[in-house]
Amino acid sequence: EYAAALKGCDAALAEPWATARQRGDALVLKARVLCADEKATEADRAAHVKAFEAAARDLSASARHDFAEIQAAACLKRGDRTGARSWAERQLADASGVQVFRARNRLAKIDMEEGRKGAAVEFARETARLAKAALDPVPIGIQGPQIVLEYVRALKMLPETTPEALKAAADLGLKHPNCLKHVRCELEKFVK
Repeated sequence: EYAAALKGCDAALAEPWATARQRGDALVLKARVLCADEKATEADRAAHVKAFEAAARDLSASARHDFAEIQAAACLKRGDRTGARSWAERQLADASGVQVFRARNRLAKIDMEEGRKGAAVEFARETARLAKAALDPVPIGIQGPQIVLEYVRALKMLPETTPEALKAAADLGLKHPNCLKHVRCELEKFVK
């Protein structure tokens, strides 16, 4: 159904009365489809990135963040860490809430994979510090456990983190009344 999705996105982008939000949603969905569709060519993807760049200034931070997240993941999948880093930095620039910690962890992971362990550890240490501050107290809604998950991921990158410290951090989310099932599953991996 990729062709139908692309057709719908193109129709939304061509609609003169489309709102900025509708255009942003269409650009993000089209990026998701082009990155997932094995029949899409690099020329198709490059043309879409060019269209996004032309429209980016008028889009919401949320749309820019989501587009950058999709592109960073696609670059990582292709083994293009330089491209992934560039998109992850753009993702971080437009991130808010838990997205900040996810983007920071992605950047630290890229550094780690590229052999820049010292830089990755320092970045993860700063991410852990920021996340810990955001968890005092743990937010009541579903973002609280999501921040805990990113906090635990950052701690996992630090060589001095003990299993007991990981468990104590994960417990902040596991004992939270609004911990979503997929977050709970991820946190449980760190305490086993």
